[in-house]
Amino acid sequence: MADKCVEKQTYQFRVQTCNEGGESDWVKTGDVLVKEEIQKPVLDMKLAGALVVKAGESIRIEAGLRGKPQPEVKWVKDKATGDNPRVSIETGTDYSKFLMIKSKRTDTGKYVVTATNSAGTFTGYAIVNVLDVPGPVRDVKVSGIGVDKCRVAWDLPEDEGGCEVDSYIIEKCETRRMVWSTYSASLVTNYCNVTRLVEGNEYIFRIRAENKMGTGPAVESKPITARTQFNRPGPPESPEITKIGKEEMTVVWAPPENDGGKSVTGYILERKEKRAVKWVPCTKSTISERRMKVSNLIPNHEYQFRVKAENEVGLGEPSKPCRPVAAKDPIEAPGPPGSFKVIDSTKTSITLGWAKPIYDGEFTIPNLNEKQMYEFRVSAQNQVGWGRPATLKDAVNPKEVLEAPEIDLDASLRKGFTVRAGCPIRTLRYYQRKTIPQSHLEEARCR
Repeated sequence: MADKCVEKQTYQFRVQTCNEGGESDWVKTGDVLVKEEIQKPVLDMKLAGALVVKAGESIRIEAGLRGKPQPEVKWVKDKATGDNPRVSIETGTDYSKFLMIKSKRTDTGKYVVTATNSAGTFTGYAIVNVLDVPGPVRDVKVSGIGVDKCRVAWDLPEDEGGCEVDSYIIEKCETRRMVWSTYSASLVTNYCNVTRLVEGNEYIFRIRAENKMGTGPAVESKPITARTQFNRPGPPESPEITKIGKEEMTVVWAPPENDGGKSVTGYILERKEKRAVKWVPCTKSTISERRMKVSNLIPNHEYQFRVKAENEVGLGEPSKPCRPVAAKDPIEAPGPPGSFKVIDSTKTSITLGWAKPIYDGEFTIPNLNEKQMYEFRVSAQNQVGWGRPATLKDAVNPKEVLEAPEIDLDASLRKGFTVRAGCPIRTLRYYQRKTIPQSHLEEARCR
């Protein structure tokens, strides 16, 4: 090698060989221009396919290097160029080595190496997958809560750890004891139907995902109480008695407004005598219909009834009792009064009249306002109860009713009568006027 040459100068060189027999002739070279030889960089990645390492292990990547002048080498991951104390890079004339210690799952990605000199740039890359345990499962929900069961479901982990999740582990804990126990260690679905819970106890569940690298962190659910989400039905309205006999009564009732979220499956009808304290069921089992004929009553004794509704959850609260009713042969309630009309009216009152019901009637309502409209109805009552009401067709307002006067003569006067001349004639006439009803006695003398 000829050194100490000056760049960009032209030189000639000669060479000869020597041995014991002598020297050879000189052999000259042609003109040689001294200059830097340029070669584009070339990287030869010493890696076939992706590099897979376990979390905690080191990541080693090596590349062969060529190029003149000596290329500058730079390593980056996913375009990130920040310094990392776990990373060291060693570059020689013909190689470059990348080393990252204590790898983490987040170190997974694409590592790019770039060699650059005056002749150009060469880029290579390596795919690294760091295997680790799965990340936490997401969105744990508990539904379908019953007295001894529930359903726990969750979403898959956002990061499965670089390899497929094999199974899930679900644990449960009673909050009053705070002792965890494994319910299932080999779930392959992202839900679990949990049974054998104790009614009224509060529970927390936690779930972990598992892959070949191990088990991920646990995620807890919100506390739930083992009980049905439905309730017992509310109380029905007070029952009514539709038919009465001296030894039996027919009782009917309406369903409760609140069925507790589950359909009513039956009713319990209870009875007691008016002065009794204890309620006694009328049947040994529930009643599917909303009516019942109660027999074997004691004649002339007064009875009250109440009813309870039942669904899958249980028996609801009782209704209010009906009014006491005596067990005796029926007397029907009166029908509606007839001929209901306004008889008289003043500025402050209205007089109403009606006829006795078909199957007694007048009343004056005082202190009314003549500027208001009023509606009226009337009902008749007997010992059994109130009958159906009769209603005026239209609303009325108080006002004076003006009528022409009427005269009502005695029937005997209408046939004629005889008096002596000069004697006074006395007649009795009745005048009726709306404003001031009165009678007048008029005297007339014959002339």
